[in-house]
Amino acid sequence: MVFLAEKLNPRIPGALIALAGATLLTTFLKLDDRGLQVLGRLHGGFPGLQLPVLNFDDALSLLGLALMLSLVVMVQTGAVTRAFNPEEADVNADFIGAGAAGLAAGLFGAMPVNASPPRTALTSEAGGRSQWSGVFAAVAVLALLLFGAGLLAHAPSAALGGILLFIASRLVHVSDFRDMLKQAPGDFALALATTALIVVLPIQTGVALGIFLSLLHGVFTVARARLVPFEHVPGTTIWWPVLPGEDARAQRSEQVPGVVVMGFPGPLTFLNIHQFHSAIQDRLAAQPGQVRVFVLEASGINEVDFTAAEILREQITKLRSQGVQVAVARLSAVHARADFDRFGLTQALGEDRIFLSVAEAVAALTDHAPDGEQPTPQSA
Repeated sequence: MVFLAEKLNPRIPGALIALAGATLLTTFLKLDDRGLQVLGRLHGGFPGLQLPVLNFDDALSLLGLALMLSLVVMVQTGAVTRAFNPEEADVNADFIGAGAAGLAAGLFGAMPVNASPPRTALTSEAGGRSQWSGVFAAVAVLALLLFGAGLLAHAPSAALGGILLFIASRLVHVSDFRDMLKQAPGDFALALATTALIVVLPIQTGVALGIFLSLLHGVFTVARARLVPFEHVPGTTIWWPVLPGEDARAQRSEQVPGVVVMGFPGPLTFLNIHQFHSAIQDRLAAQPGQVRVFVLEASGINEVDFTAAEILREQITKLRSQGVQVAVARLSAVHARADFDRFGLTQALGEDRIFLSVAEAVAALTDHAPDGEQPTPQSA
């Protein structure tokens, strides 16, 4: 019934019709007397307002679960907001709304509150476009609690399970898994492992382990970031990264004698700064005594932590002691620029050694001026 209603017109409340029909059949045929499991009579009435009574031990045992639920609520709410309202998405406002609703839910003994992908999808397909749809849904649930608790006494558990399975089928996109397997095997393995953990283990354990795997994947991504060499594209002011498999572009690019330009595609942290340091030293060792200028293309750097800043400052001092001029170009991330100022990297480099582009840095520190430009320094 639910699948048929969706196929005919998403506005048809197929789930409600299916549940009502199954309940009527159970009532008239007295199927519950023959062993069919039903929901049973609910305790109706207006929800009572009451402050939770918790001692310290209970609160401490609930802390981990509460933090995990909060993280799940934030992730799911953000995903739903961007998926269904990308142009006017205000995730921070939704977080405030979900948080306020969660506090109210605690006072009334209700479930944790978040944005629900299946309910949002059903509401959107039914034509709901504003928050009034949520208000009407809340009023309907309240009316059911006050006046219709007995209506659900004969609702078959199997019918409720069928509706939940229908909703779950809308959450699992097999085509996405198939595409992920072809394009990103690592992400596919992570998604498959998370799914298996949630299905096999208790929900809180499975979700916690899934979150841990996701964070571990993020750490691994940051840790494996590598310096990428840049080369100049003749006839332009463009410096382009030389990536594996780009031989055709590399043939059109050129190296400027005495100049090494390298970029880093990620945050500089304690996880990768030692590899960063080694890569620069290896590049200089491959051209002993020939490198006069080193430019760090920093458009991909969005953060610098304390350990990375310490080692980067030592790197700058060491390069200068070797007679190499050091500059940074395209430090465009506001947070990264603030980190440079906070950790003293700007002072160590000098304000006049932070440039808007690689071409400006090279022109200022050498006699190489693309397209006949004069080498004029222009600091950020």
